Amino acid sequence: MVVALACVRWVHFAAAFVLFGGSFFVGVLTVEPLRGKLAPLLRPLWLCASAILILSWIGWLSLESGAMGNGPADMLNADTLFTIVSATTFGWVWLFRLPLLLVAFGLAKAERGSGSRLIPVLSGLGLISLAPVGHPVMVDGFAGDLLVLNHAIHLVCGGLWVGGLYPLVLCLNRFWGPVDRHDATRSLRRFSWVGHGAVAALVLSGVFNTVMILGHFPLPERSLYGVILLFKVLLVGGMIGLALFNRYWLVPRLRSDNVDPVRRMRLTTMAEMILAIGVLGLVGFLGQIEPV
Repeated sequence: MVVALACVRWVHFAAAFVLFGGSFFVGVLTVEPLRGKLAPLLRPLWLCASAILILSWIGWLSLESGAMGNGPADMLNADTLFTIVSATTFGWVWLFRLPLLLVAFGLAKAERGSGSRLIPVLSGLGLISLAPVGHPVMVDGFAGDLLVLNHAIHLVCGGLWVGGLYPLVLCLNRFWGPVDRHDATRSLRRFSWVGHGAVAALVLSGVFNTVMILGHFPLPERSLYGVILLFKVLLVGGMIGLALFNRYWLVPRLRSDNVDPVRRMRLTTMAEMILAIGVLGLVGFLGQIEPV
């Protein structure tokens, strides 16, 4: 049950990041007319991500029911499901998020231009609502409320960064025409400014989360939680290194007619995406392990 919950969390967080970060990149950061060219390419991804979010959210509730009851036999137990939905923080979050996910799915399926503006709002609210799920609720009082707020910031910043990577690759694919290159450069510059703030806030909020939950800096030799957290930090460090290489080495060279920096940046961005998949996988398992 623990492994199943970790995998569902992995898939759910990945889809949430893709939907929020990708739609924010296109709906907010991308300039016209490039936005109109990228949105149709990304809409199938948004549709898939929102569908996965709905299914995994339902599956998450079912697995929580099994964990609260007597295993797989109670995954669909009506009494246990009702208890979770009506009497737990997870249940209230579940009820709040499901309509948001359904509306986001409808917008992605409708293929209307306004969806690119509304989807990041709905998916962002859905991402923020995940803040009180998991370890943050272990801390009581004002400190607990502060931890939930901090976790919300952590989730939003992670979504902005990770979810924006694939649209970034699509922007780089537009560097072959002079008009699209100009629009893509402006969009990348906007993402760069947002990314700087998101990464800085992500690191600071991550440190704050860890210290507040554990009461000390993690020591890997103490627990499985510390070991997994260490690997997560290493992967995030690799992502930050690649992002800095892109921003300060490759981006200044994108103005030339040389296609080599564009190709290199596509490869390093895809490498960031691979590392991000690993980070989210570890996050899924961290949520199921006692933080000691």
